[in-house]
Amino acid sequence: MSGSVYNRGMAKARQRMIGFVGAPSTGKTTLARAVANAVGLKGLSVEFVTEYARTYIQRFGALESVREQLVIFDTQARREDDARSTGAAFVVAETPVFTGYAYGLEKMRPTAKDQEALQVLHRWILPRLALYDRIYYLPIELPLQRDGTRSETEETRRILDSRLRASLELWAPSYITVRGELADRMQVVIETEFPREAEH
Repeated sequence: MSGSVYNRGMAKARQRMIGFVGAPSTGKTTLARAVANAVGLKGLSVEFVTEYARTYIQRFGALESVREQLVIFDTQARREDDARSTGAAFVVAETPVFTGYAYGLEKMRPTAKDQEALQVLHRWILPRLALYDRIYYLPIELPLQRDGTRSETEETRRILDSRLRASLELWAPSYITVRGELADRMQVVIETEFPREAEH
């Protein structure tokens, strides 16, 4: 596995990259796509980065090891870098790469291999945090919907939510929480990203 992806293009360009963090069935994909569409309607170029973990699970089955998060991270990071390399004004990441750490803890076993994998994932995440201009957090407000991708229960979803919030407090403490219906969430994001328009 090449390490070049983690060092390539780390300096910020003029573009903005925003990401959405939330446990399953919190509406982050719906919100992220809606925001990308809204940015495009403003006449700005935008790239939407889909979540690779969903594709991976659909292709290979349920995650069984924290080490699989390294594979997911690698592809997700490349997707983000490819989107940034287009020079688009906005890059909207459905799921930022650092969320893999919380999912990695979910599969963590008390073995030297898993501990090493988690440490490697942590090292890979750190230099990428500065690439995000803003992170939006979606708390659990909607009922759990099983899409056949992840086998979450309400209990495991809430545990994951707690781990995601802990990751945000550590790595992105200025994150913004968005609540309510889609329109309410959209309003918060758009007014945050385009504050001058909100003043008029």
